[in-house]
Amino acid sequence: MAITSVVLLFVLLWTVLPTSDALRRRWYLTSARAEMRDLLAGGRSRRLDDEALFRDADRIGQLAALQPAADDERRDDLRQALEIFGRAAAVRQVRTMLAELSARAGGRLVGDAYSALLGCDPLGLRRAAADLTRAGAQLDRDGQSATRAASLDLIWVAFLIKASPFDLDQHRWRKS
Repeated sequence: MAITSVVLLFVLLWTVLPTSDALRRRWYLTSARAEMRDLLAGGRSRRLDDEALFRDADRIGQLAALQPAADDERRDDLRQALEIFGRAAAVRQVRTMLAELSARAGGRLVGDAYSALLGCDPLGLRRAAADLTRAGAQLDRDGQSATRAASLDLIWVAFLIKASPFDLDQHRWRKS
C-alpha cells in the first residue's frame, strides 16, 4: 500500500507540476557544484566513494536525457557536469589516500596537501606532492608506495584544476 501511494504521488506531482529541462539542468549543475564545494571544504560525503561515483554517473545520464538548451549545440552543460564529477572523483581519491598517509608521513605534510586542496591551488598541490615524495623516501616500502600514489593523485588534481575550461575554482562558480 505504501509503495502504491508513493508511486501515485510521484505520478501526480509529475503531471501537475511539470518542470522544464532548463530548470532541471540548473538544479543538477547547482547540486553538483554544491557537492564539489563541500568536498573541497573538507566535508565528508555521506556516501562511500563508489556510491558517489554511481550517483555522479546517474546525474550525467539524467543531464544527457534532457533536451539541449537552444543556444548550446556543444552541450556545455554536459561537459561542465563531466568536468565537475571527474574532479570530484579525483578529490575523493586524494582525500582517501591522504587519510591513509596521515599516520605515516606526519601531520604537517598531509596538512599542507589538505590546505592546497581546500584552496584549489595547483602550484600548492604540486608542491605538496613533491614534499610527500621526499618524506616518503624515509618510510618503509608500503609507506613509500602510499606516498607515491598520493603524490600522483595530488598532481592529477592540480592538472584538472589548471586545465578546466569551465573555471571550476570554488570561489568563482558561474551561474548557468
